[in-house]
Formats: sequence, structure tokens, C-alpha cells
Amino acid sequence: MLREAGLITVEQYGNRTAVSLRRDDIEARFPGLLSAIRAGTASRNTPDSPGHTEADGL
Repeated sequence: MLREAGLITVEQYGNRTAVSLRRDDIEARFPGLLSAIRAGTASRNTPDSPGHTEADGL
């Protein structure tokens, strides 16, 4: 669904697949969206927040 919407690019490298977020295109269509998402998740991913895991910060 994300690929069809033009939000990600999928590239094949032999038997591996790389998925990339199309940041420039997303920013052009929805200015500030990615920054807002990151700001919202950053405030919730503190070590003392319920359900926090080390993988949350990735």
C-alpha cells in the first residue's frame, strides 16, 4: 500500500530488498508531516515511558 501510494521505493539487490522512504516527495506533498511524526514519537519514547523498548528509538 505504501509503495502504491508513492511513499516508499523498493529496490532489489540480488536476493536482498531495500525499502526507502521518499522523504523529499513526502515533504513536498505534506510539508512538516515527517517532522511532526518524529516530534510526537520522540516525546513518547523516553526510557521511563510505559512500554518503552530500545527498538522504539530506531
